[in-house]
Amino acid sequence: MTEPWPVHGSKVMPWKASGRVPREDREFTEVTVSLPPMIAECWYHPGWEALVALEEAAVAVASLDVKAGSRMAAISGFLLRSAS
Repeated sequence: MTEPWPVHGSKVMPWKASGRVPREDREFTEVTVSLPPMIAECWYHPGWEALVALEEAAVAVASLDVKAGSRMAAISGFLLRSAS
């Protein structure tokens, strides 16, 4: 049996506003923060269908890059941010 994926946690932390902030912000004394799971040691084993889909997507992106060339310059920044 495989181990379940780690989950996000949360923790209540003290809060003190700094600078010139609205009164509502100064009234906060604590905030709940999200603690992402430690996933550096986790390993993902995609299924065959996922591997095929990833390969098809990589081929489609490479083909678009070759065919569209400089015509994609107008949206290249948007695409890069979307991929991130």
